[in-house]
Amino acid sequence: YGFTVAPSTVTFEKQEERAQYSFKSESDLQALREILKGKLNQRGFHEQFKPKKKIGKGNFASVYLAEKLESGKNFAVKAFSKEAAYSEDKGKECLIKEI
Repeated sequence: YGFTVAPSTVTFEKQEERAQYSFKSESDLQALREILKGKLNQRGFHEQFKPKKKIGKGNFASVYLAEKLESGKNFAVKAFSKEAAYSEDKGKECLIKEI
């Protein structure tokens, strides 16, 4: 599984299948965040992906180039540091907005 986020579009990929969703309002995107926030985590990440190298870094997250072991396809994976976000004032809110 993988997904990409553009300003108003989210694309989900599962093997050779692809689904793309467009959002006309911030409230629609917020609704998706609410649905996904309890479902997305890094559990099993290393069983599914092989990180190759760090390609970016921000205040709360690092971005890695990672290979999906099942298909050999490369993905950009954003890994968040909850500790860094939660230790700052309004860090949790900034982290949620980033997702």
